[in-house]
Amino acid sequence: MSATAYLMWKYRMRIHTAKEPKRVDVGTSVTKILEHNADRLHFLVVNLGDYNVYIAPSSKVSTNFGIKIVAHGGSVCFDVDDDGIAVTSDFYAVAEAGTNPLFIYEIVGEWYGEG
Repeated sequence: MSATAYLMWKYRMRIHTAKEPKRVDVGTSVTKILEHNADRLHFLVVNLGDYNVYIAPSSKVSTNFGIKIVAHGGSVCFDVDDDGIAVTSDFYAVAEAGTNPLFIYEIVGEWYGEG
């Protein structure tokens, strides 16, 4: 069974990337990096910058409150199977210093069939 067929069977949804992966630059001011999306099943965030970045499903994210993504390739992913509805939330980020590019990749589903 292909990965696509398996995911369609498991979720009863057509699975696809939300868009092309995107880049969001994050500095020392809180920045929204993901909009709420009830159809989001998974996302990956990679810190390509020179400084640590913190993310959280809260605009109160800070260097003392959030998930730390280390500089130069640190990453975090959320998946609906592991993280439940949190994966659908707005997510915000803030950096310790500088401007840090984040690589963000989302996977969303489109429901089909009966429930």
